[in-house]
This record gives sequence, C-alpha cells and structure tokens, in this order.
Amino acid sequence: MQDFHNLDVWKEAHQLTLAIFRLTESQTSDTAFLFTQFRRVATVMTARITEGCSREGDDELARCLHLSRACCYQMEYLLLLAHDLSYIDPPTHEALLAQLIEVRKMLSGLLRTVKS
Repeated sequence: MQDFHNLDVWKEAHQLTLAIFRLTESQTSDTAFLFTQFRRVATVMTARITEGCSREGDDELARCLHLSRACCYQMEYLLLLAHDLSYIDPPTHEALLAQLIEVRKMLSGLLRTVKS
C-alpha cells in the first residue's frame, strides 16, 4: 500500500479532473448528458489510481491502473465529441487533450514499473 498523494500520475489526473469540472460547470440542456459523462469518467479515472494504492500487491494495483487508463481512452473520445459538436473551443480541446495524453503516458509508465 502507498499514499496516492505521492504519485505524480495521481496529481496530474486530479488536475485534469478539476479542469473537467470547471469546464462543465455551466451546462445547457444540450450539453448536460455529455458533461455528466465527462465528470463521471474523470472522477473514475482518478479514483481508480487511488483505489489501486489501497490494494495489497502489484497485481491489484496494475488492474486498477489498467482501468484508469481505459478511462483515459473514454475521455479522449468525449473530448473529440465535445469538440466536433462545438461544445468546447479548439484551444480548450487541445489543452485538455495534451493533459490527458500526459496522464495516459504516466499511467503506462507506472504500469511498466509495477509489472517488472
């Protein structure tokens, strides 16, 4: 078991989750469903890292990190959809996508470390 607060990937994922919540603060009836999905996926992505840190053994940690990384792919699609529907502007899309890709890379790196 380890303290999730010490993981850089958790810190980055938490910052991304905060950015998603700030982005989705003002919802319209058109954006409500998509923005709710954004919040759900962002929260689950970060919570899975937290959960993995509470588990005993590297296999359990790796399983949680895999689930977190899967959320990254879901969020990537949600970002694309929001962009293509003009719910978020191109600079916001690019910034969030870059942050998301960084989280995904960090998760992949941590997974390699845990598996070895």
